[in-house]
Amino acid sequence: MAMTDGALTFAIPCRDGERHLPALLRSLLAQTVPCRLLLLDDASSDASVSVARAVAGDALAVVRNDEALGIPGNWNRAADLVGTEFFCLAHQDDVYAPEFGAAMLEALRCAPDAAAAHCPARAIDDEGRVLHSLPERYKARFWRSLPPAEPPESGFRRLFGGNYVNCASLVYRRAAFVAVGRFDADFRFAPDWEWLLRAHAKGWRLAAVPHALVSYRRHPRQATQQAARSLRRYREEHAILQSARAVGEGILPQGGRSNAMRDNLLYDAFADLEAGELGAARDKLELLAELDPRARRSAPARAVATALRLGWPARKALSLALSGYVGLVTR
Repeated sequence: MAMTDGALTFAIPCRDGERHLPALLRSLLAQTVPCRLLLLDDASSDASVSVARAVAGDALAVVRNDEALGIPGNWNRAADLVGTEFFCLAHQDDVYAPEFGAAMLEALRCAPDAAAAHCPARAIDDEGRVLHSLPERYKARFWRSLPPAEPPESGFRRLFGGNYVNCASLVYRRAAFVAVGRFDADFRFAPDWEWLLRAHAKGWRLAAVPHALVSYRRHPRQATQQAARSLRRYREEHAILQSARAVGEGILPQGGRSNAMRDNLLYDAFADLEAGELGAARDKLELLAELDPRARRSAPARAVATALRLGWPARKALSLALSGYVGLVTR
């Protein structure tokens, strides 16, 4: 099958992605630099492959897995099959600006010690409308303090504090990926975060392009959303932070802690409260007490627990306080 020449491959891990694949593929076909397109279909039960071929034709190579490999397994297979110097794991739901590929390649060629390049992203809903949510505003604060070239050690500490990197924006240097190693199959929902921490611990850094060149979709069918509902996401984040303490020995301060898992869990618990899903919020607080008793005793955790116990007035007060806090730290 014919493939466009170029130094960059967009590898598309796909599982039942027919709804949003056309928008993704049209955005990749519009890139201003030559690139290759590779779809890795993970045993989809829908018409993903035929839909993709109808949009991209011979510009797209397709590999199908007879049995589902899951997120890290399919990502690793993508990395194995890529033959170009750089590659991006383009998510099936997302949309890329035409200049995305050119900007990432320029950043990587200017930073030979960078394992990958990335950029900010804007969130969109199922229909493509821009979302202006508190999490997006909070993530933006990391970019305001991000230096043009951050050393690996401080980059590791920043990532340990919270994963501000949008996974869909990452363009990997294949040589660096080989040197760092494959995605850890034990982490089914955030293997990119663990990989980035490991890369920094091994002396690689990230090249940052400070322009939002990716629109990523937030919708209930996402694997990460499903993992949050089942609580698997928070157990995995806790395990990643435990792993990071081991690989980051000598980089993190003695007794260094991260509030990343706690903050993600508490924000989602608060969203449960606003939606009236009190049982889901209670389950998250109980999990936090199990995973990190110290975090459960923190002021933010106590505030969510109070809002759960006292009902609507307390939830409204917490909502106003949260909006005010995010507004303060993102100025």
